[in-house]
Amino acid sequence: IPDTQYNAARKKYAMTLEHMIDKYGEEVGRKKWEEYCKVQSLTNTFEYKKLKYNWTREQFDHYNKSRAATEKNLIKRHGEEVGRKKWEEYCKVQSIKKSWDYMVETHGIETAKRINRSKVLTHENFIRKYGEELGKLKWIDYINNRNRSFSKISQNCFAELDKVIGNRYQTFYANKNFEYPITTSLGNTYLLDFYIPELKICIEFNGSCFHGDERVFDDNEYCNPWDKSKTAKEIRESDRLRYNTLSDEFGIKTYVIWELDYNDKSFDADVYINNILHLDK
Repeated sequence: IPDTQYNAARKKYAMTLEHMIDKYGEEVGRKKWEEYCKVQSLTNTFEYKKLKYNWTREQFDHYNKSRAATEKNLIKRHGEEVGRKKWEEYCKVQSIKKSWDYMVETHGIETAKRINRSKVLTHENFIRKYGEELGKLKWIDYINNRNRSFSKISQNCFAELDKVIGNRYQTFYANKNFEYPITTSLGNTYLLDFYIPELKICIEFNGSCFHGDERVFDDNEYCNPWDKSKTAKEIRESDRLRYNTLSDEFGIKTYVIWELDYNDKSFDADVYINNILHLDK
């Protein structure tokens, strides 16, 4: 069917918060949306699919990958030319809709924080996503990796970046060689997450809990599950001091990739390198 007809039908029937509010009013619409999200969070779990369809973990993972909005899937559905165009349009829309300002304007600040909190790597979210038993094991595995000062997800991100620029510039990150050390005039040693010495560019991967993402945590919350000495605001201020020191003393520019943004699955290494770092491949 024509795109105009499809978009009109989607706008009319899509299960979105905006549609619920338009149809039922503010109070009832939000309540129905919360009930819908609760049901979806259950029916999209591995435990539900296993019970209803007798799926294996491999079948469940394959199903989720096939549904994901990725460049590969869009090309498979629509062909090379149309698929790439749809991917570019999707990335553009996602960059707007996932911005903090857009979420606050659309949902309100408290709802926006609640939505973001449901996406970050916390013990509660591991249990909700994988179930009680597997969720605990995955949480322990995640924490054990964090105790090595870096996480698996950060290394996955850096590996994606390194595929694009690692053959052109010398790069440093934990799984490749080591986190590059910089010692300041005050004797503090910083380990840079991902460093390109030739360009004096540092890329930091910040987990929401461990770096107090303001889109998730209030300023006075103690968000780090293992260190209650600093509030979210104090953690962010400490990070800013680090970035300023790297810039003032060494001329190193720091870019931050937040866990929340990377987990949204719309992260694209090529797009990031071209549009954020402004580097040619």
